[in-house]
Amino acid sequence: IGACRTEDGGKAGLTLFSDTDCLLRCSTNEKCTGYVMGETWCETYYHEYVTGDGRTEFTCHEKEGDWKKDEDDEEDEGEDQEEEDDALFSDTDCLLRCNTNETCTGYVMGENWCETYYHEYVTGDGRTEYTCHEKD
Repeated sequence: IGACRTEDGGKAGLTLFSDTDCLLRCSTNEKCTGYVMGETWCETYYHEYVTGDGRTEFTCHEKEGDWKKDEDDEEDEGEDQEEEDDALFSDTDCLLRCNTNETCTGYVMGENWCETYYHEYVTGDGRTEYTCHEKD
């Protein structure tokens, strides 16, 4: 809980925007470590470690918990991987994510979630409640 800050209370490379596109900005920028959303504004942060400063009117979304792989998924750590990991997001910005990432090969949209895929060949698995959007 709170705005993102460094352990010593620093502003963590804060960048303020007068829109609400910081989730997308942060998820598509490997140097971004967190973001805060307001009603008509947002902030991104670029410090190795960020955490909420305790103010209840803000929520620091730390990239570590939102986008990076879980430790359980790191069995291939240290090995060269040809493909990025598939990613699940708790938003519906995957069309934009996929279109702005040349290695993305497809995505699936849910009502309030989406997934991106990074394999050479993707296709639907036959379930009618989902549509696999293959990138041309």
